[in-house]
Amino acid sequence: MHNHPFERPQYPGMKQSLRDELSIAQRNADFPAVERLAREAIAQSGAPGDEIDLGNAYCYLGGAMVARHDARAAVDAYNRSLEAFTRIGNRTGMARATNGLGVVSLDLEAQVAHARERFERALPLAREGDDRHLVGVILGNLCEALRFEAQYRAAIACADEALAIMLDIGDLPRAAWQKINVAHCDLLRGRRDEAISSMHSAYEYLTREGRDARIVAWYFEVWFIILASLHKWEPAATIYGFVQRLRDERGIVRLQTLMPWLSSPTEAMWRGLRPDRVEELLNLGARLSMEDAERLAREGAL
Repeated sequence: MHNHPFERPQYPGMKQSLRDELSIAQRNADFPAVERLAREAIAQSGAPGDEIDLGNAYCYLGGAMVARHDARAAVDAYNRSLEAFTRIGNRTGMARATNGLGVVSLDLEAQVAHARERFERALPLAREGDDRHLVGVILGNLCEALRFEAQYRAAIACADEALAIMLDIGDLPRAAWQKINVAHCDLLRGRRDEAISSMHSAYEYLTREGRDARIVAWYFEVWFIILASLHKWEPAATIYGFVQRLRDERGIVRLQTLMPWLSSPTEAMWRGLRPDRVEELLNLGARLSMEDAERLAREGAL
């Protein structure tokens, strides 16, 4: 799961009711509703002088297109957003649209270097404005691109800065996301104990506010990777079953860019256990609560 959460832009000229509906749909990850409302907002923003409304509406539409894995439509929407913001020199909007283009490159096109360049272009634009949440979002995305390039120290530095921002503004789910990514980076550089410690911190943030299913899924996938690295196949398989059920129930598609982290431990799990035992454990995991899955992961890592 990638760190491409959406910031909370304000649309001065858009109807308040539409703004509220878009915000709620985005917060609930109801992307069909986001798409419908964004297209309505675009239709309302056709007059000269409506560039801010138009740019923001296209940004929302781009996010909805990412959610349904339509790279071409997402790029078109984000480019239209960037054009609208560039016309009026709105650098925060330009940062938001450029970040969106980076998300498409990373999540849908697996063009890591291209994604990193876009995040690096967006970051100074965002820093010029007063939207600290957007700065944190971009830093989190840059962390993920750097992790794919095995630049783990730089990735952790980005995640740590993003974490400080998210904690300061009270966005605990995305604070958890940063700690999960730090844990994964530590695991990749052979620091398993530090990774487990970061996972414990992440869980505290994850349960103190509304739970984002995308973040919860990635959290338990990192636990699966940790357990697999310890050859704890039975708890690993059970946790994998829990994640599969969560993704299926919530319609959370596993991004292509996550597969390199998951394919090897998954194959090793099937080699380490009898096929019928794997199926039994997957079914067991599908019946777990989040609290039970967390307890199993922690105990399995001991």
